[in-house]
Amino acid sequence: MRKIILGAVALMIGAVGFAQNNTETTAQDGTGLVNMVEQAGANNSATVDQDGYTHEAYIKQNGNGNMATQIQNDTWAPSGAQADRVGVATIKQVGNGNTASQNQKNFGHSTLEATQIGNSNKSVQKQKGHGNTGIVYQGNGANGNDAYQEQDGANNYMKALQSGNGNKSNQKQLSSNHGMANVIQSGHSNDARQTQTGGDYNVVGEVLIEQSGNGNLAIQDQATGDRNSYNPQKPSGSGDSGNYASIEQRGNNSEARQDQYGLEGNAMITQKAGNGNYGYQYQDAASTMADAILTQKGNGNWSKQWQYGDSNMSDVNQNGNGMWSKVTQHGAGNSNTVIQTN
Repeated sequence: MRKIILGAVALMIGAVGFAQNNTETTAQDGTGLVNMVEQAGANNSATVDQDGYTHEAYIKQNGNGNMATQIQNDTWAPSGAQADRVGVATIKQVGNGNTASQNQKNFGHSTLEATQIGNSNKSVQKQKGHGNTGIVYQGNGANGNDAYQEQDGANNYMKALQSGNGNKSNQKQLSSNHGMANVIQSGHSNDARQTQTGGDYNVVGEVLIEQSGNGNLAIQDQATGDRNSYNPQKPSGSGDSGNYASIEQRGNNSEARQDQYGLEGNAMITQKAGNGNYGYQYQDAASTMADAILTQKGNGNWSKQWQYGDSNMSDVNQNGNGMWSKVTQHGAGNSNTVIQTN
């Protein structure tokens, strides 16, 4: 049994058939708004709330006991360069007991997507600013996943892909321009946390977490400052590169953390087959063009890397079990390599 509702400011159409205790609420205000709600199943709930001007909202629910909420708001006057103020919000739920919440306010040309194919998944998305994209995909029969996304800035991109069970992801991009944040979790019971903050002229910052094992924890905190404080001769917003940080965990019950606050830095942690490993990388705000690389293959390994200054490089490779390494570099142009095997 299905219920389909199409909505626009000038024309509201309610159609087709009957639903089993499904509920749908729509409130629209401005010009050129469109919404569509399609429900098949029982005890589903859908809410759409749009102010204006040319937003599109879509909800599709197939299953029982799903909840979907969408709120879009843009108060720019439709004139000149602001005439085409478009927000697109989409929720697709196939399964039972899923919850998806979306929220865009004072944005323009922004997109939110949430797809849940499984049971008891939860997603919350919030963003404001211009040209942002937020995507959550909890699919392939995934159950009990939790995803949170928040963006504030311009032209940012954020995605969480969770195809295992019981995973958690928390992503934030605040005051960032052209930032990218991606979480991919195909294992079970993993926890991924990302925070990325950009300076006034942050053009590119990217964080990536991939977890294919089980019971892992990955935390990234990255900020890119104003390049002009280091190079006053360079014009503002002229194409500086931000930082790049990545974590890949293929084993189980491991932990990886990255804190990176300089400019044009690279931080990479790869935990290959093995369990119970720990890795930490820190590059401070003065660390321009610094590189930190950590590779762990085995069980129970521990490593920390600290770098303070320009153009430093640290490469640590642990291949075996129960190894320990700590590297600290101050100054500029330092290079360090650690290889541990047993």
